[in-house]
Amino acid sequence: MLINSFVVYFSAVLGRADRTCVEYAKEIRYFAAWLEPGLPVDEVLMLAMRSDVRRYIESCSERSAATRARKISTLRTFFAWCVDAGHRSDNPVAGMPRPKISRSLPVYLSLDDAKALVRSARSRDDLFYRRRNTLVIILYINCGFRLSELAGIQMHDVYDDAIRVVGKGGKERYVYLNNSCQRALRLWLGKRGHGSGHLIVSKQGQGLHPSSLASVVKLELVKVGLGHLSTHKLRHTAATLLYRYGHVDIRALQSILGHASIATTEIYTHVVSDQVIAAMESHPMAEF
Repeated sequence: MLINSFVVYFSAVLGRADRTCVEYAKEIRYFAAWLEPGLPVDEVLMLAMRSDVRRYIESCSERSAATRARKISTLRTFFAWCVDAGHRSDNPVAGMPRPKISRSLPVYLSLDDAKALVRSARSRDDLFYRRRNTLVIILYINCGFRLSELAGIQMHDVYDDAIRVVGKGGKERYVYLNNSCQRALRLWLGKRGHGSGHLIVSKQGQGLHPSSLASVVKLELVKVGLGHLSTHKLRHTAATLLYRYGHVDIRALQSILGHASIATTEIYTHVVSDQVIAAMESHPMAEF
């Protein structure tokens, strides 16, 4: 099947993450099913025309611009592979423009909210959950890990003052652990032990799936009245606090967060700096 062959190429040759491969395959199948639900998928994909792709994208007009852009990119990549592999003579998506994506400012926790979240995790009665959840929250807020990155950390990735992380596309990076992270890590390992396996585990010693880890974080957010926020907002919080209070260079922040593009990191420059605050407070109308 074409999609399976594409996924092998996408994973083995281009080194894309398993999750990315699954999402691409799902999107391609969805397009084929939308176009001709009664025909074999391979046949539909081989006969698909540019007008078909355009109609498909138009049918998704109520979806966000980011979603429509992702659909175009997925199909363009797939059909480019089809041409390269000799399955088609043309790429019906080549040169098709993507909708403009407007970047919204990230939502994040205030410094006081972040401290309240850590204090809440530290107040749990059960020692296992107290130490594990505290580490999870502290790593999130200090290091800005992605959910999948935190869930995937193995014991052999953990050092005294750093953690090796495998990010998007299998890209590796080392994230330094500050004093708060190191202390929370020591306390957790004192309860978990130093045996092999995932760093973050259940009471049964099993690694937590990203969705289970998200539930852990969500529970802590609910406890402090922040249940309306998603777990990803803690990554935004880490980046914002680093930029606002850590005075880090934008390139350093990019390295910490594991962004492939500096443009993704630049969204965090929305934070009001001390210099801007001082300028606004010195405005001649500030006290009028």
